[in-house]
Order: sequence, then structure tokens, then C-alpha cells
Amino acid sequence: MNRDNRIVVHKFGGSSVATAERMRTAAGLVEADPRALKMVVVSALKGVTDALYALVHQAATTDQPWEPQWLAVKERHRTLIHELRLSESRVQPLLHRIEDDGAAVERLLQTIRLVKTASESIQDRVVGYGELWSSAIFNALLAQRATGSDRVHWLDARPCVIVHWHSLGPVVDWPMSTAAFERHAAEWVRANAGAVNSEAHTTTVVMPGFVATTPEGVQTTLGRNGSDYSASIIAALSKAQEIVIWTDVDGVLSADPRRVANARVIERLSYHEAVELAYFGAKVIHPKTMTPAIERAIPIRIKNTFNPDALGSVISNQSDDSLPVKGITTVEPVVLFNLEGTGNSGAPATAERLFGALREAKVSVLLISQGSSEHSICIAVHARERAATTAALEQAFRAERAAGLIATTAIIDHCAILAVVGDGMAGQSGVAARAFKTLADAAINIRAIAQGSSERNISVVVDEHNATRALNVVHSAFYLSDHTVSIGLIGPGLVGQALLEQIASQRERLLTRYGIDLRVRAIASSQAMHLTETPLSDDWSQTPRQRLCEQGTAIDLHRFTEHVMAEHLPHALIIDCSASADVAQHYERWLAAGIHVITPNKKANSGPMANYERLKPARRKGGSQYYYEATVGAGLPIIQTLYDLRICSMSTTVVCRFRRSFATPKRRASPSRIRATISPAPTWRANSPSWRARLGCRLNWSRLPWRAWFRSRWWRSVWMPF
Repeated sequence: MNRDNRIVVHKFGGSSVATAERMRTAAGLVEADPRALKMVVVSALKGVTDALYALVHQAATTDQPWEPQWLAVKERHRTLIHELRLSESRVQPLLHRIEDDGAAVERLLQTIRLVKTASESIQDRVVGYGELWSSAIFNALLAQRATGSDRVHWLDARPCVIVHWHSLGPVVDWPMSTAAFERHAAEWVRANAGAVNSEAHTTTVVMPGFVATTPEGVQTTLGRNGSDYSASIIAALSKAQEIVIWTDVDGVLSADPRRVANARVIERLSYHEAVELAYFGAKVIHPKTMTPAIERAIPIRIKNTFNPDALGSVISNQSDDSLPVKGITTVEPVVLFNLEGTGNSGAPATAERLFGALREAKVSVLLISQGSSEHSICIAVHARERAATTAALEQAFRAERAAGLIATTAIIDHCAILAVVGDGMAGQSGVAARAFKTLADAAINIRAIAQGSSERNISVVVDEHNATRALNVVHSAFYLSDHTVSIGLIGPGLVGQALLEQIASQRERLLTRYGIDLRVRAIASSQAMHLTETPLSDDWSQTPRQRLCEQGTAIDLHRFTEHVMAEHLPHALIIDCSASADVAQHYERWLAAGIHVITPNKKANSGPMANYERLKPARRKGGSQYYYEATVGAGLPIIQTLYDLRICSMSTTVVCRFRRSFATPKRRASPSRIRATISPAPTWRANSPSWRARLGCRLNWSRLPWRAWFRSRWWRSVWMPF
């Protein structure tokens, strides 16, 4: 294997080293990297850091014994050491270390229990042992697997990473950290960076993440998600060419995959895009992680430990310009505060006092929105900070409220911030309009809007119960075809099966040529149904009834409807190929919910006129379409043709062939014909049956024989679809 003289920093998260098998996988990924010097930053085993924080809290606040939980933490690490099947010469030092460190932790926890409080420094000492132990175990595994002249070293990160703690969190003291790193690791960096022999050995340096020290030499941590930050700091100190963060997802995704089924991996994005996405809820990487990398232009690659062949995501100075929007994410729950009054206008100190009061209350403002009139200032904060924000505003503007200069401080609970992020939005018209139109079409109200001059982030505030739907519809607007349709089919008989065959044969062509993405995601009969997240396979079009019997569950039209109306797909459609009156009773609810309905089922249009009349306002309310052309004329376009003739102000004659309703068992009904002239007038004569209003036109009764018979129940049952 040819040697690469570049330096790389690998960082493995807790899920990547949680078990012996996963730790072996991680070791194989490190060994497969051909670069000369590999710095490996390791997190604590998944769940260990939380367990240590919980131990400190339990010891400080309760009299409950903490020993069982602490013994479980130690036993987990001992079990991992034995499962890795390390040599005895490597096992014993690790076990002795756990016992020695464990004794120190137990003394600290006992002290916390006695004084009923835990300082930050004591807490940091306790929780840092998770990374110290996991990195030592991983180092032993790599050392045992090393071949030839390859070398593996463990380096304590605490004396190398020196930080000051401020109100904004830990800040690296770069001069002190650089000098300390040079003292502890410079010989390895120089030896490998200067080597030119392609057959020379490689050096792997394993370090714990998360831990650091203060300039006074007191052990501390880098805060939550500190291991990613450690990797970025070590990369800056070692002048690495790349940071590889191994996690349990394929990269930075365009949305939360737990809420958006069609979330995609973003192969390349800029530092600024990644910071915006991380700030607004993306969990793959923490915003602070990127600060040292941004300052030194070090690319960050996000890879999946469990799917290493996936391309992953690269965060660097360059972005993919073909995608104006890289990601859509949310922050929730949030509370919206609106400070409104005449005293705001032209008063430069109002905003200063507002944010000064919030700073004193240690409240982080997520979003700010203010109109040019300065009549009102709107801010959004985390729901957990509602009480502190309310108290701070009441205190800061008590005098103005008494004088009537501040009229109201409106508080809106249960909100969410939806952020649309992308460098490509800058200077490109129509992006904001598309997002807003999509939300409007989904009947989602926007309570506040914010956008910076950089144009890389558009943030809106919506009601929390609409957050998932807003996330899905906006994601679909930018990542899916505008004509993606979620389809539910009821009635897999001859007509339904023929329709499935047509969709299966034409789906690919419709998608590639016209951008129409038809997804049959649900199918139901009178007794069973089958729901699927992915479109039904083509095999279903051949034997739908048989497959329903084999794979279906009991019919539940409520679940069927909810599944078809998927929040991540822009359009929902139910096709009723049954002849069931019970199914037809659901049309009103479907149309009102925004689900389009196509049906050859005559029941809805041949029942009581009141039922049909209720479909019209339901359709208007949901903005949906109701197509029933196939209910008459064997699917011929009769209804639409008549409608078009009326729109064009043309008069025509309809010749209807029927069988007389007074036929008896002894007398066969004979066929006859009836003529009706349809005029373009939009009104009706008072004596005409109300069901004919469905044509939106008028029948000329002077040319219509058999009027008494024409009003009969049998005739209406045949022609009610009009």
C-alpha cells in the first residue's frame, strides 16, 4: 500500500464504539486509511457520558445510593475489554486503570453526597472518564492489530487542549495549546510528515475527546458534543489536511430522516451552510466544531461507520451550486414574544434594552423580526426559557407599560421555527416565494419571517402542530417533483387491476419525461388493506386481490386515509374503483382534508341530493379536485364535454337511451329514446329536479316527453352522476 504523507484526524462517536463488534469495525476503518499520521479522537461509549452526569446529579440531590449505577458503568467497560479478546499483557493494564480511576471517582461522588453540591470542576473530572477509558481500550485494540513497523500511541488530550470558559462556552487558548501539543506530539508529527519513503511505517495516535484543562491546570471539558470540537482542535494543532467524523448516518441530510422520509444526503456543502443547519437542529455536527476548521480551511468529511462505502458529506469552502437549498430543518418548541406599542417607533434604545434584559436573564434569542415602522419587535425563544423571558421583559419595560408606550406583549406558545438554508439562495429570485407558496397551499399559517442580508437562511415561525407537515411540504417543494402524488386505490377488481397495470407500465415514462411521480402507497378491498412507504411493486398489478389476501391487514379506512395523506408528499389522491356506498360516504371528509378523489363509483352522485351538495364546499375548503367522469358513458368524456359546451355558450341536444321503468316480470321493458336540449343559461326552472344542477345548465322541458317518467326514481339512479 502506497504511503500518503498527509495528516488526517478521525473522530468516532459513541455509537461507533459502543460494542466490541463496532469497535473492531472502527479499527478496520482506521487501518484502511493509507495516510502516514492518523490522529484518532474517540468519544465515550454510547450512553456513558449521560450516565456519569446522572450519577453526579443523583449524588448531589438525593439520598439514593449511586453505587449500583456506577458499578454498571465499570462492568460495561470490563465486559468490552474481555469481548475484544485482547492479549493478557494488554488486558491487565486496562483493568488496573479502571480500578484506579474508579476509586478516584468514588471518592469524588462520596464528597458530592456529603456536601450536597457539585462544582463544575468536580463534575468535569467525573464525566471525563468515559472518554479516557474508551480511548485507552481502542488504543489497545489498534496496537494488538498493528502489523510490521506500524506504531500506535495513546496521547492524553488534557494537557494538549487548554481552554478558558466564558459565557459563550469554552474558548481555546491557541498559543498555550500549540506549545503544549508540540511538547507532547511533535516528534510523531515531524517523523511522519517528513518521511518520503513510500514503504515507511504509519503512526496512529489515539486521543480522548471531550476533555481539556484550564490554564491553571484544572481538568475541564468542552461541553456537550465536545468530542467533535476536540477533533477540530487537534486537526488545527496538527495541521491536518482533513477531518473525518464517523457517525451513524450517511452524512449531512437535507432534513431529519425520522420526520421526512425522502431526506437526501447532501454530498457537498459550505461551512456557512453547515453552521446554519447545525444551529437550527441538524444533529450530525455541532456548530462550534467547525470554528477551528473554518479558520484554517480544513475540510470536514461526515461518514457512516456502518456504511463506509457511502460517499458521505464534505463540508468545505466549496458548495454544490446546483442546489439552491441544501437543507430544511426545525427548532421546536419555541415561544413567540411580540413587543408592540407607539413607544417603539424611532426609539433607538428599545432594542438595546430588550436584548440587554434578555442577556442578563441568560436567554438565547433564536429569531428576530421587526418591520421598518418599528411599531413592533418580535422574538422567538426556546419554550424552556418562557418564564425567564416574560420576567425580563416585564422588568425592563415596566415604566413604558405604565405610561402606555408599550401597549401589549403578546405571547404565543407552541410554535416552531422552520429554516430553509442554502448559499445558492443568494441573489436568486423565487426561492422565498416558492417556500411561502408551498406553505400557503398546505394551509399552514406563517406567524413571523426573518431573513438576513446574506440570503442563505429564510426562517419562518409556524404553529408547532404544523411543524412536521411544514417540514415535509417545503422539503418536497425543493427536492421532489412538483407533481409527486401519493395514491390510495380502493377496489382491486377488474377496473382497479387494469388501472394498476397502466400505472406500472407508464410510471417511469411519466416521471422522466413529464416529472409526474405516481406513487401507489396503499391498496384496499372491502375486507383488507396493504400500506407501504415505498410505491407498490409492479407485481401487485398482476394479482392485487391475491396479494391482499396474503399480505393485507384488516381494513381501516381511517388509517388508510392517514397513510395516503403523507406529510412529506405534496399531493394525495384516492381512487375509488369499488361500488360501495359506504366508501362514498367518506368523499366529503377526504375532499375537505385536501385529498383529491377520482371515482367510477356511482353511489356518491346517485344518492340524496343533500349528500352531493355537501361535496362542493368540502372540495373548496380543501382545495381538492373531484373527478367522476368515469361514472357515466363507460368512461367516455361526456361530463367534461357538456361542461365545455356550456362554457362556450353553445346549445346542444342530448339523446339518452333507456329502458322504461314500468317493465314487469311478464313484460320486457322496451328501449326508447329521450331528447333533452341543454342551454348555456346558468339558472334552472323551479319545477326541474334539483339533481340536474350538477350539470350547471338547464334542460328545455318543452322538448322533453315522458316528464313524469323522467322524474322517476329509476331514471335518477341512472343519471345522477350528472
